[in-house]
Amino acid sequence: MTIRNTVNTTQLLDAISLMSGKSHVTFWTGARSIKFHGLYFWEEDDSVVESELWRHGEPHVPFSKRCVYLDVSGELGTWPCFVKRRFLCEAVEPTWYGDRNKFHCQCSQGLCDDIGSCLSGHMQCFPGWFGAKCEYYDVARRQDKTYHVHEDNDPVCEHNLVNPYTLNLTSPVPFSFLRVIVTQAVDSTKMNFTLTLRSVQQTCQATHIKMDHFTYDFICLYGPVYYDQLTLAWPRTVTLCAVYISKGHDVTFQQRVTFEGLKMASPEVVVDSIDSIGSLCTEQIPGETRQTIEIHLGLPQMITQITIARKRGVADYSHMKGLRIETLDTRMQTLVTFQLNSAYSDARVVSVLTFDNQTAAKIRISLEAFNEKSFIEICEINAYGECSPPFYGGDCLEVCPASCPYKACHIDDVCLWPCPAGTVGPQCKVPTIAAALNDGRYQAAASAHETHLGYKEIALIVAGVFFACLALVILVMHCLTKAASGVEMSLKEFLRLESEAGQMLHLSSTSIERGDSALSILVERLENAARRQRNAALMKHILSKSLKVDDRSRPAAARHNVSPSIEFDEFDEEDYV
Repeated sequence: MTIRNTVNTTQLLDAISLMSGKSHVTFWTGARSIKFHGLYFWEEDDSVVESELWRHGEPHVPFSKRCVYLDVSGELGTWPCFVKRRFLCEAVEPTWYGDRNKFHCQCSQGLCDDIGSCLSGHMQCFPGWFGAKCEYYDVARRQDKTYHVHEDNDPVCEHNLVNPYTLNLTSPVPFSFLRVIVTQAVDSTKMNFTLTLRSVQQTCQATHIKMDHFTYDFICLYGPVYYDQLTLAWPRTVTLCAVYISKGHDVTFQQRVTFEGLKMASPEVVVDSIDSIGSLCTEQIPGETRQTIEIHLGLPQMITQITIARKRGVADYSHMKGLRIETLDTRMQTLVTFQLNSAYSDARVVSVLTFDNQTAAKIRISLEAFNEKSFIEICEINAYGECSPPFYGGDCLEVCPASCPYKACHIDDVCLWPCPAGTVGPQCKVPTIAAALNDGRYQAAASAHETHLGYKEIALIVAGVFFACLALVILVMHCLTKAASGVEMSLKEFLRLESEAGQMLHLSSTSIERGDSALSILVERLENAARRQRNAALMKHILSKSLKVDDRSRPAAARHNVSPSIEFDEFDEEDYV
């Protein structure tokens, strides 16, 4: 635990009293002086130990007293580092996971399983990291520590965050994607963000990807885009739980490193994502006039930023003036070149923005040594960027499916670009309804389904038959009633009754058609055949009744002038339907 001010010191005194029980016991604080220049630094981030914390007469300048202790009085003092002291907190050794232990675990307890999932019982990450496996560098948390909204997978939600929210960065960085986690589902098109670089708004054709019900990622389709200010606005009814900003993954992590004119105990340490000190930095080989570090990236990567960390505790870095940083393609042609000048001579960490969207296969750092005072002294090299399609993932070994436009994938197997017409889904593999109807494979499946009668179709058929039988019964009873009453049934009356029956039969046919079109046609034909037979029988019966009317009850003139003939050609069979 790092002691930052008197408030933190006071909080620690109670713990020290419980641990020691004696007033003269002292503890090492995690601060020391690297070289003889009278300054003491916290090992965590190289910040200078504040003067208000020192006891009177400290720090003691002699180089032999390089370490800083804390006693129960709450004041700091110095003592020789070879004298053993108790420590307040012990740093947990970093754990690794993946193939050949390639990835560094960033879970809060430092414990991961074989695939990188946290074993601490929750998903909280080390400060400055986020993601399902805490694998993404969080620009927001490292730049703005004032809001709970950057708690790195912590479930705390920020209810008082000013809308719109603006994040100002100390220096420009590349934009990879923005992740927003909310308390309820929201229309992502109503959430907007803008990127500004040196007060000029940058062009970002943004796409919105819904990762789950409450998580949304925002990406610029055309890049790279650099910014030093981000503004985010969202609907008033939405509460934000987390905001993360990624600048890409470290493409140099655990890659192969070669040296020329330099030596180092373990070359891979320079790309292990841990800012080393002392002997874990490069050293010159006397007499070598050219010094080179080359990082072989394996698969081509789109590099947006390169960061080099020089040795701690050095007041003057002029011995690295003229340092050259290059990116090269697969043909070893130079893409981007940057040369360190006097403006960066005093900065321990140097960051270079490439402003390039070409894919690089190698990073080269070199220095032409004009004398023995010119040499490379680097402890860590990081390069951030994106995988080159069709590859994606933390190690760029996953291959994006061909169903995704341009074979470009975002994280977690999600297509980066919107799906083309006719497809939906995370990987654009699911056809829409219209596409399925036009696809022969789905038509065949639909035809096979049509031959199967379900409960609904059977019920419709039964209903149709019932209405047909009911119409026939009504027609017969009506005819019998008319005949019994002695009322003459004319052909016109018969056609009217037949039309009513036909309407009821048509209703039944319509019901059958809704159940199954193929079966309804068959049923309709059977009904027509039965109807023809029924109509013929009824017609014969009616005619026979009409022709047998007693002529004696009619006038003679009428008997001679009335003709009982009927033109059957005028009545098509289909007219009875």
